[in-house]
Amino acid sequence: MIHDLKSLELHMSRICGQRIEITIRGFRQFTFSFEGDHPEAVQRMRDYLEGYLESALSEYDRECDYTVLYITIREARITPVETNPEQRNGNHMSEKIPEIPDHIVDRAIELLEADSIDGICLSCEAEQYGVEPDARNYHCESCHRYDVFGADEIVLMGGLRG
Repeated sequence: MIHDLKSLELHMSRICGQRIEITIRGFRQFTFSFEGDHPEAVQRMRDYLEGYLESALSEYDRECDYTVLYITIREARITPVETNPEQRNGNHMSEKIPEIPDHIVDRAIELLEADSIDGICLSCEAEQYGVEPDARNYHCESCHRYDVFGADEIVLMGGLRG
């Protein structure tokens, strides 16, 4: 769990451009905090998590020079991801969060730590080169399903599974 949390902190730090610390406050409740007043970093996190958020409240403490973002993740229904591109509506945030096995999350963490630009197919587990970090439902060259996800996205979804 600690390794997953540190990987999620690394991932979100890349997203917002600030070194952040994540605190788990409760079921689906997190606090993201970092030094300084950086509203643009808060906005980048909100934008990135938009489809997952139930609520988000941020505040800056001038006395401590610290920004805090309190978030609650919406409840996810764990079901297989749609594989037919004609049935997808183009809004990737409206899709259900797929179940990510621990060994896939571990492989994604290894890819991130190696600064790789590979993704992983959630159907056949093949690695695919040249996948954007936040990719979702890309075409797999091995099994031809639309289940390739970027390593950053896999780590994030793995961290959201409660």
